Amino acid sequence: MRRLHAILLAAGLMVAFGLPALAEKIPAPEALEAQSGARPVTLKVIEPHLSTPEKPVEVAYLAFPAPVALAAALGPDWAARAKTIELRTLDAYVSPINVARLASGKAYFAFAHADRSPFAVDNLTQNEKNVPLGPYNLVWDNRSDPELLAAGARDWPYQVDDVSLFNASDAALRPAGFDPALEPGLSNVKANCLTCHKVNGYGGEKVGGISPPSRVV
Repeated sequence: MRRLHAILLAAGLMVAFGLPALAEKIPAPEALEAQSGARPVTLKVIEPHLSTPEKPVEVAYLAFPAPVALAAALGPDWAARAKTIELRTLDAYVSPINVARLASGKAYFAFAHADRSPFAVDNLTQNEKNVPLGPYNLVWDNRSDPELLAAGARDWPYQVDDVSLFNASDAALRPAGFDPALEPGLSNVKANCLTCHKVNGYGGEKVGGISPPSRVV
């Protein structure tokens, strides 16, 4: 009991100070169904890894709503404990996603194709074939949502292995003398670079770190 209390206290302190809390795994589909009482749904999406603007490709997944999966992994109060959830994949890619978006009813954790074909995808943008998607693939109910369709594959991480609470602060990305004119570039770096790279504890661990910008060159 004392050990459990210490772990919970440490996790709370990490979140309070803007550090990622201890990572937790989403239970396997059978365990998640038994634990939550929720049955998976069949969700049809426009799969961005397979689609082009001229040729959208519809795919049907078996999936659990994100709030069901996250409550099972992080506790029923997950949405009140942090601003961001970090989704970490098998290859150390990190996808930080706003809690409100995950609670919006549009996000789902898929674990299989509805037709039970191999749970994999061809990633056209990266020229990769038959990429495994499990344990979980974050997908979005995007067929009638122009904003989600326009976003493409952004925030569609596959091979999601664990999740953690993160009250993200990007102060570490702004060194002394940081030029405000760099803010648009910093936003781009956060969206497109720090999912793989880590800077001062912020970001993924798929590739070696990069130095934060300090001036316009």
